[in-house]
Amino acid sequence: AIRSARLTSRHVEHHIVGNLAGSVCYTSRQLLFLDQAELTINTLIYTEGRLQLKDLTATSLDKLAEVTGLCRGAGVQVHGTEMLVSLEGSNTKWLLTAH
Repeated sequence: AIRSARLTSRHVEHHIVGNLAGSVCYTSRQLLFLDQAELTINTLIYTEGRLQLKDLTATSLDKLAEVTGLCRGAGVQVHGTEMLVSLEGSNTKWLLTAH
């Protein structure tokens, strides 16, 4: 009976140690899964942010090109207006000196 009690006690200890090891393994797997899930989510957020930044940059470059084109057009218009004023001044001087 004593030997039987010792075997039962060892058997219980074995199950306790086995359950403890199983719990440690389960917790480790859970932590690893959570770390991998967090990394995946952060990567997705980073990628989405980069895509949004790319879109914003493209939009900004398009607007910049449009404004640059308008400025160039305005520069040509200003240059044309300056030439017209200069010609009017020359014509006025010619009229005043010729007559």
